[in-house]
Amino acid sequence: MERSLNLKIAGVAYILRSLRFRLGGTGQRKGRGGISASIRGSLSLCLMNSVELQPGYSRFLIDRKNPLFAAASKRSSAISRGAYVRESSDQISLGLKARWGDAMISASLLHRFAGRRTIRSCLEFSGKILL
Repeated sequence: MERSLNLKIAGVAYILRSLRFRLGGTGQRKGRGGISASIRGSLSLCLMNSVELQPGYSRFLIDRKNPLFAAASKRSSAISRGAYVRESSDQISLGLKARWGDAMISASLLHRFAGRRTIRSCLEFSGKILL
């Protein structure tokens, strides 16, 4: 029988209704493997309730026998939901979302790296029109 332990913690601070700061972390241990953990911080800037810019940074500390699942995007329209992180690395992300009436378009960039070596890069576009 394999035992596992997962912990997640998150916090959000709103400043002046247009600035949001998020900080969160995850820790995981499975069986007799070591502990894998991540910490993430992001900032959201909303302009005129129609354009949102969201840069973010994550740090992963991974035990090779214990990969950690990391969500790529929390947006409901996201195509790429996430991936297993199998080695210690850093990740930067940048999201941009714009709304006009009943239309919305968004773009996101995700880049995971260890030192100068790229592990994963992803550029995603999505849009939605309500009829």
